[in-house]
Amino acid sequence: MYLVRTNISHFIYKFIFNPFMYGLYGFFVFLITDMLLKIFLLILDSREVFAIKEQDIALSLLGFFAFFLIKVVKNFNKKRKFN
Repeated sequence: MYLVRTNISHFIYKFIFNPFMYGLYGFFVFLITDMLLKIFLLILDSREVFAIKEQDIALSLLGFFAFFLIKVVKNFNKKRKFN
């Protein structure tokens, strides 16, 4: 029973929690990069409005899913090497 519980918790950590945290990292990398670019353009173009739109969040979600999938594939490949 303990072995099954350990395998399930290891699976959840390796294929759900760890990729989720890596995905959050990707989300914030894309969001911060987009915000810095907007700030830089605000300074250069001398606009008066700085706004985060739905498109910016969608781009950041793309970063989340990209980083999430990269981590899942890496973990899956590591698992295949040991079997």
